[in-house]
Amino acid sequence: MKRTDVIKKLREMRIDEKKIGKLSWKFLPDHLKMDALLSAIKDPDEAEQYVEFEWDDLPPAVTQNMTLESVNEGLKSVQKRDWDKADDDQKEEWLLQAFSDPDDAGQYIEFEWDDLPPDATQNMTLESVNEGKDTISMDRLKEIIKEEVINETRNLDKMQSKLRTVDNAQDVLRTLRDIISDTNTFNGQQFTKLEDIYEEIRDLKNDSGMNIGDLVSPAILAAFKKDMAEIPTVLSMLSDLEGDRVSKYAEFGE
Repeated sequence: MKRTDVIKKLREMRIDEKKIGKLSWKFLPDHLKMDALLSAIKDPDEAEQYVEFEWDDLPPAVTQNMTLESVNEGLKSVQKRDWDKADDDQKEEWLLQAFSDPDDAGQYIEFEWDDLPPDATQNMTLESVNEGKDTISMDRLKEIIKEEVINETRNLDKMQSKLRTVDNAQDVLRTLRDIISDTNTFNGQQFTKLEDIYEEIRDLKNDSGMNIGDLVSPAILAAFKKDMAEIPTVLSMLSDLEGDRVSKYAEFGE
């Protein structure tokens, strides 16, 4: 299963599990991270300092003891189109996810989406998006991720036994596996963004309120593809490095 498929599945499934793990932490909005931290740390000020931390940077006393009553990995973020269609009561409910003070939340109800602060746009979720969905245990989800990670580095894994007696070879292979895993994780995150933006493009309207998404989307996506084609990939960067190395050897032999 590709990591993009796993990410997609996460958005469709409800994770009924109290224990917080690395995958949970990656996808939880800040207000739920704070709730989880408070399950392991009694002092709110101390807990708050860890909200922005990556999982691997959290202390063991936190990672081993964090829980939530209900961990919903599939929480979908509120988007501009959701905000534009919502009434004031719904907007206030979303804002209260991001702001603990009702007065702070209330002042943004009349704001346009583009004028909202990042603390609001990044921490509001459609909590009811997964009602009625099937459940999956955290243990099974970990198995899926483990199977997929093993599969994606199978060729490097074969090299591990062949080079077991070579100094520093295991460190090199581990770093290369990390590059693959990190790249796949990043691609999964971009996939979810593309899903959302694709829907937004289809909902575009002109000044008269006429839907023009289907008319302009080919041009927008074509421009995006052209710009993306200019962005180096991991393989293209590796090819450049290999080319540089060949050139240096050639110069050395002259």
